[in-house]
Amino acid sequence: MAFVGDEVPEKYAKVFAIVAAARDAGIRCVQDAFAKSEPLLGWQIDAATRDVIEKAGYGEQYTHRTGHNIGQEVHGNGAHIDGLETREDRRIIRRTCFSIEPASTFPTSVSAAK
Repeated sequence: MAFVGDEVPEKYAKVFAIVAAARDAGIRCVQDAFAKSEPLLGWQIDAATRDVIEKAGYGEQYTHRTGHNIGQEVHGNGAHIDGLETREDRRIIRRTCFSIEPASTFPTSVSAAK
């Protein structure tokens, strides 16, 4: 996310803070599950991020999955971070690469909507 200008508008700073908090909730979800050696499914990370955005009142603007598995060609064939488009029931496996990016479409739609 970027802003060009002298001062970031308050609305944009607010949205950035919400998205950052959602991202951090997703990361905590992974860290907590792995620390406890609990199984973790892609939809659970999506739910952790989505909960933050919904509680902030922007749930309707969050119309994309939270993240995806990363392979050699960007999207990999492993579990995605998705509870919206497909509800990912595959496990997140240690030492695999995936993104947690709740802002992939969210800020643009929020900026236009609110």
